[in-house]
Amino acid sequence: MEKQQFQKLYPWSRDTGEHHFADAYFTVDLPVSPEEIWPVLTDTSRLNRAIGLGRRFEEERDGVLHSREKILWGVPLEWIEHPWSWVQHNHATAEREYSVGPFHFFRCIFHVEQNPNGGSTVCVQFAWICKSALWAFLLRIGGKKVGAAMARVLERAATSLRNKNAENPYLVCTPITERAVTKRLDGIEAELLSLKLDATVVRSLIGYIKCGDEMDLYRIRPLRLAKSLKLPERELLRACIHGTKAGLLNLSWDIICPHCRGVREESGALSEISKRGHCDVCDIDFSTQSENSIEITFHVHPSIRTVEKQVFCSAEPAKKTHIKWQASLLPGQRDVVELELAPGPYRLREVSSKNTCPLTVSEEGQLEHHWDVAWNSDVPKTMSGKASYSVANTSSEISHFVLEELWWERDILRPGALFCVPEFQQIFSRDCLAAGVQLDLGNQSILFTDIVGSTKFYQDVGDAAAFATVVEHFEELTALILKHEGAVIKTIGDAVMAAFHTPDNCLKAASEAQLAFGPGKKVRLRISVHYGPVIAVNWNTGKDYFGHVVNFAAKMQSCAGAGEVAVSEIFLSKVTETLPFSAKTVELAVAGMKEKARVRVFDCVATKKSAA
Repeated sequence: MEKQQFQKLYPWSRDTGEHHFADAYFTVDLPVSPEEIWPVLTDTSRLNRAIGLGRRFEEERDGVLHSREKILWGVPLEWIEHPWSWVQHNHATAEREYSVGPFHFFRCIFHVEQNPNGGSTVCVQFAWICKSALWAFLLRIGGKKVGAAMARVLERAATSLRNKNAENPYLVCTPITERAVTKRLDGIEAELLSLKLDATVVRSLIGYIKCGDEMDLYRIRPLRLAKSLKLPERELLRACIHGTKAGLLNLSWDIICPHCRGVREESGALSEISKRGHCDVCDIDFSTQSENSIEITFHVHPSIRTVEKQVFCSAEPAKKTHIKWQASLLPGQRDVVELELAPGPYRLREVSSKNTCPLTVSEEGQLEHHWDVAWNSDVPKTMSGKASYSVANTSSEISHFVLEELWWERDILRPGALFCVPEFQQIFSRDCLAAGVQLDLGNQSILFTDIVGSTKFYQDVGDAAAFATVVEHFEELTALILKHEGAVIKTIGDAVMAAFHTPDNCLKAASEAQLAFGPGKKVRLRISVHYGPVIAVNWNTGKDYFGHVVNFAAKMQSCAGAGEVAVSEIFLSKVTETLPFSAKTVELAVAGMKEKARVRVFDCVATKKSAA
């Protein structure tokens, strides 16, 4: 795109007055699509570091981001970073208002479009309003050098993406060289391997901490790291949890704003989480008790290496991938946005007024659909994925609009998944929620076991022998539950309550338990299984699960006999594997429900015998 055409598309709207204007413009053709280069181009913290720009420092005051850095000859700069504007995979604009330094204003625009060769053309403009002609002259020269450096970095990144040989083309290896630290890491590695953790996982984790990019090491997201290193998620998570005990990592409970999805608070213990969180940037209070309000991450233990938060840019689109369009509109201004959205739920939000409009992108049709937003008028609730969207600011003040997807990324480690890891239950057994705080764990598979005829059994063999048998049965059940990636939440007398993150694993554990305690065993079991949302609470000085799902799962035990598993219909609907067991349907009366609940009861032992 020629510069004149670019300036017509993105006109300069500010009056330079008696000040001096400088700009730099460049284009680069890349052999990858706009969708591929967009995450790289908008990861400007890494991009700026790669082209040699300085590190900056940020401070949030009254919901406004204040930044500072030093440039040529140590000249200090301080500015306010305005919210970026962008349309995903197309263009992004950043603007700064300076309070200290030789500039008044700065604007940077990235524009990406598909070129005739099937790749993409990236157009970039830097523009400054300077306080002196000298600085305008220097920036025209310096801007061209920065542009050339950025073009080279983007070309290397595109080549890397095309060859699929590097997930992060800006990766900077920062190895640990101190002999004392490397020796300690060797000791931690040996300690973790002695626990019979996966050797490949342990060595990969230690190697990552030894040589990883400090931008990634500041906040280690285990599920994303497992995908990046091509490691089993569960095994890496186990290694990270044991690593906290070995002095390799610290566990962090991160409070996430539901709007911007930024980290608003980092707590080192579960007991430090409060009921409410606040985001100054979004100007909202929110509950910390929802399923997506907390993400668990890990930090490198400071005795291993000091990893500070590094900022080379702020508020860029790469940090907010759930936002597809973001813009500040003047009173009466209209913006026409062309977007292709995947099917699913979305929300249009006006930040200052907190007005929101829920939207759904349907599976059907790819026709263009135009709609205006005035918060008191009717707004379509369903639209096609490929469309032009017209948004107008009908207020008398500048307004900031956001169009965001409502589903959350999969690679978030939530409390519900962490609580199902036995190592967490063991190592952090004393870390409990504060009184009155509830934690939404999302949907869980809840399993209850109970010994059939326990009263007669105690009378027949005596309390001492019965106790020894019950302990043995606890050990065997616990091993089966761990084998299928579940966690024992508590024991109640001679009963066990366990939780699983996936229904399939829960059903496998239930069926194997019944076969393990079949005819001829000292004790026989009845088992019940249910699925649905549960909450974690602090109860009897420990973590406990609470809610209708837990209560109903316990009541379902009355439907099962020795060798049987009682399963709710909703649980069955979530199981993906074919069930090999014979079943009967039982109706269960539940207080407060008008109709009896239907429960499916599987006789695992009888089915096994007939199959044999």
